[in-house]
Order: sequence, then structure tokens, then C-alpha cells
Amino acid sequence: MDKSNDKFLKLLSAKPDFTEAYLRLASNYYQQKFYLPAEENFKKAINLQPDFDPEMYYSLSMVQTELKKHAEAADQLDTYIIKAKDKPEKVKKATKQRDNLRFITFALKHPVPFQPINMGDSINSENSEYSPALSLDGSKMIYTRNVKKPTDFTGQEDFYI
Repeated sequence: MDKSNDKFLKLLSAKPDFTEAYLRLASNYYQQKFYLPAEENFKKAINLQPDFDPEMYYSLSMVQTELKKHAEAADQLDTYIIKAKDKPEKVKKATKQRDNLRFITFALKHPVPFQPINMGDSINSENSEYSPALSLDGSKMIYTRNVKKPTDFTGQEDFYI
């Protein structure tokens, strides 16, 4: 894809107002996990022609999510939701993603105290332990432990109280 990136860059130097070339270059960068240049090129396309294609807002939100720019990504999805009214399934998905991004933004700004407590040797073993659940009164914990068997790679799942 580096060759195609070079070709798009060359094309854009000759035709700096070619919106679709910016979008394709941005998509290439995104696929290559070069998120900053992907973001930059999606923004250039949007600035050139804001109504070219609603999908560019969705794509920019994906890039900004990768860059941990959650609030900005949510804003892009707001725009996408407005512009993509004719795609109800995608709007539904985008709405859920936007709500998740808004929650992430809030949660990062308002962290809650979290202090895990070591439960001792009876639960913290070398084996894989998972799916903990508390009884309704909080007096008992039930969890699953995958006990290794010397003759088997899968082990055996047991429940513990």
C-alpha cells in the first residue's frame, strides 16, 4: 500500500481539491494503522466537501477512537447520524457507539476508586480462575478454576465456593 499512498500523494499535489483521493489515502493509512495521517486526510476531505459522503464522518470517528480522542469521535458520529438518515441500521449502530464514547469520556474524567484485595492462596492460584459470582447476601463467592491435568492440555473446570 505504500506505493498506492505515494501515488495518492502525487495525485493530490497535482489536484489538491480531489476529495475522494484524500478519502482513499486516509483509508489506506487507517488500514496500515497510521492513525495520525489517516485523521489528517479524513479531515482534509471533510473540509473540502462536508456533504461528499456521510461515511467519511464514521471513518474519522473510528480513527479518532484508535487515537483515544473519544469526545471528538463521538462528535463525528453525531454528524454521521444526522447525515446518514437513509441508513437506519448503520445509524442505530453509530448511536450505540457514540453513547459508548460519551460514557468513556465521562468515565475517564470521573474515575472511581478501585482497590482490589488479594483473597489469599485459596483463590489466587497458578491455575486459571474466572467467572466469580457473589451470593445474594455477599457471604459466599463462587468461581471457576481450570485445573491442569498432566495428561491433558485442556484441564478440568471445577467450581469452588
